[in-house]
Order: sequence, then C-alpha cells, then structure tokens
Amino acid sequence: GSGTPPTHAPTPASAPTSNEGNNTTITVNAWSTPAGGVYAHFNVLVNGIKIGDAFADSRNEKPFRFNTRLKPGEINSVIVHFDNNGVHGREDRDLYVRSIVV
Repeated sequence: GSGTPPTHAPTPASAPTSNEGNNTTITVNAWSTPAGGVYAHFNVLVNGIKIGDAFADSRNEKPFRFNTRLKPGEINSVIVHFDNNGVHGREDRDLYVRSIVV
C-alpha cells in the first residue's frame, strides 16, 4: 500500500474516578452494634499508616471504601483498628468485619 499512513483519532480524556492513577481501593465489609446510640468506629491503616476512618453505622453489612496511593503489590499489611469498644447499660458495642478486599 502506497497510500497515506493511517491517522489515529485522539483518545478522548477519561472521566475522573476515585481510583485514578496509582490509587488502590481497599473495601472493608463491616457492620456493628451500637451502645448508647453510638456505633463502632474504626481506623484503616495500610503498612502502618492511617488512610481513613469510619463509623460502621449499620447493623447490616455494608462496604466502606478507602483509597491509598500504593499499588496492590506495595501493600504489606491492612489493619482495621476498632477504637471505641464499650458497654452502655446492657448494650455492647461491637464491630464485625466480614472481609477486607484490596
């Protein structure tokens, strides 16, 4: 073929997402029981560094998503730290974690 070389249309810019670049989403699937009207609170640490926190504000399992700039292969540890355990009268605040997905 002695025709003109093929032209390539410019690639459209992709819509921004919460997972752009090297970010990795870590999902903690959890629920809790409240005591004194307060649900369980937890921190999420990746490689020992806090990347976020949340109240597990439901008695039914739900996903809590956190982002880190690390690539999956750079993640050595994920810790869910339950920091407000307590009892109020006959109510016992507990955190339940079904899974952590990287």
